[in-house]
Amino acid sequence: MFVEEVNYTDYCAKINAKIFYNQPNFNHLNKNKVDRVRYFLFKDKKYRFGLCIGQKDTSFFAPFSAPFATFVNLRGDWNISQLEDSIKIFNEFSLNEGIKYLKFTLPPQFYEENLISATQNIFLRRGYVIKYQDLNFSAKLDKNFLDNYLKYLPSNGRKNLTNALKNDLVLHKCESIDEKKCAYEIIKANRLSRGYPLKMTWEQVSETIKLVGHDFFMVKHGSENIAAAMIFHVTEKIVQVIYWGDIPKFSALRPMNFLAYELIRFYVSIGKNYLDVGTSTEYGSPNYGLCDFKRSVGLGINSKFTFEKAF
Repeated sequence: MFVEEVNYTDYCAKINAKIFYNQPNFNHLNKNKVDRVRYFLFKDKKYRFGLCIGQKDTSFFAPFSAPFATFVNLRGDWNISQLEDSIKIFNEFSLNEGIKYLKFTLPPQFYEENLISATQNIFLRRGYVIKYQDLNFSAKLDKNFLDNYLKYLPSNGRKNLTNALKNDLVLHKCESIDEKKCAYEIIKANRLSRGYPLKMTWEQVSETIKLVGHDFFMVKHGSENIAAAMIFHVTEKIVQVIYWGDIPKFSALRPMNFLAYELIRFYVSIGKNYLDVGTSTEYGSPNYGLCDFKRSVGLGINSKFTFEKAF
């Protein structure tokens, strides 16, 4: 196995990534967040894997502007030894390039279980250590889960959803760019009220949604828009809540409980497999209130690992 560094155009010609955050056009869009974006292909007799990574000074980061990233399988068939040889040769290349630090954040396993499990195993045997474990929250979507949704909720979640359903709330799917921006502003107001400004500006959001399937929703109460969600179609079968939130003065109507339920109903109806609502930890440390809320709306917990290696 050997590694070949290529330019953006040549990398695009080889890569058909299943996960949006691995796609070269997304990483190219965010190139200004690092000193340099580098593209690698790993080959024996055939091209086997690809990797896009960001460089800052003498450090490599994957991802550098996303929730997670992986090595990208370039063929339908692959084996563990091919992946291990790719990681081994990448480590050697990094050392020879004067790189002193490598950091990878992998997705939860439901994104690509075989590849992610194998990568974790190889990292641990090749000198990487777990820097932290984040708690990721998601719902596995199927008709049985939807039909029995109330049974999966803890008592406070059932009570809040029952109350929400009495409050004449309506889920509205945004169609125009003006409606999508309105949804963004609702979420922005929610975050500012909690002291957590949004990391993405509307300009950055508007550029990103040109590249990815997406949905924006608002919860309406009469003439008022009181909650919203911004969602990316990260794979063909997995959608991810990028941002969501309500207007604080309407929180007593429980629009977030209503929104979670309605999103599950919507994505079951169009055949998605997972609703990923992201992490409720920062560098592994839980936000207990946020964790409790996500559990209260029926979400399960998954592990998301960040690995590092220092030379």
